[in-house]
Amino acid sequence: MQPKNPIRIKCSGGAAAQTLALINALYVTEGVSRGFQFEYYPFGTGTYWPFEIANLLTTEELGDISKLSRGHLLENNQQGVGEIVDSHPINSKKLSLERLYSLIRKCKVDRLLLSFRGELPINGSRERLDRVNSSTQIISGGFVPVSDKRILKLLDERFISGGLESPFSKIANGDFDVVIHYRIGDKRAKFTNPGVVGDDGVLDPQVMSDLLNELGLANSKIMVVSDEPDVAQKLLESAGIAAEIQETGSSIWEDLRAIAATKVFIGSWSQVSQLASICVTNNGGLAYLPSDFKGKNSLKWRISGVNFYAPKFLGSDHEIYFK
Repeated sequence: MQPKNPIRIKCSGGAAAQTLALINALYVTEGVSRGFQFEYYPFGTGTYWPFEIANLLTTEELGDISKLSRGHLLENNQQGVGEIVDSHPINSKKLSLERLYSLIRKCKVDRLLLSFRGELPINGSRERLDRVNSSTQIISGGFVPVSDKRILKLLDERFISGGLESPFSKIANGDFDVVIHYRIGDKRAKFTNPGVVGDDGVLDPQVMSDLLNELGLANSKIMVVSDEPDVAQKLLESAGIAAEIQETGSSIWEDLRAIAATKVFIGSWSQVSQLASICVTNNGGLAYLPSDFKGKNSLKWRISGVNFYAPKFLGSDHEIYFK
């Protein structure tokens, strides 16, 4: 049966972003006693990401999961996962409706305009998530981690019933004292497609080396999880960090379980790292994420057990951006 007046969840991005959106959906609908329905934009970030949480949703919760941004004419459905989509309006040099929306969002005028249709963009703020009420029709964009035992238990049950490895179950301590998640992927495009990548880039490994020294963990048994594990391992080596690689070919759910089993987790600027921080702290570990005190590279939420360190990104002359 279709849920009565469900809150629409507008989502884009990879599996981690989708899972954060589901966590937010469970959190807000529990509070207002309403159902929710997913709307997914596989190209919404200017890159392509398939929908990967269908097994976690009921039939009634699945809305249109193949939506396109305004002005995006899909010419090639063979796009590789995580690849930048040249035909997407956000990547166009010409003025488009999507680029106009981006400018409006930067000026924060969109919040007023969207409020007229009952849409509340979360924009990475726990405070905004807590503003969702019975009159909210849509929540979108910048979903945040929520460490709520009741919600994480519901999520764990959905993973298990959906036949997926759950990173939210209680997991025995693994073989590594520290696990690092090192996001590379489209961060290589920091200086060629800043509209897609944002204001960060590839994290400077020296920052993680300094943090390990500060924590007295430089000589610990360390593993790195990455979308490009060999590259991540070499970057860490350049800063004096000896790290083993997570088994290649593992799924994001297996990666998250491996991360959840560690005592200390160090993340990079990534929604995977943000999601992983919940898994770690839910399992009794400590997490460290990059965040400035203010500005575009700052996180606007706080969770017990999640600590922050000042980020620094590799400069435009680094070879990582030319490969």
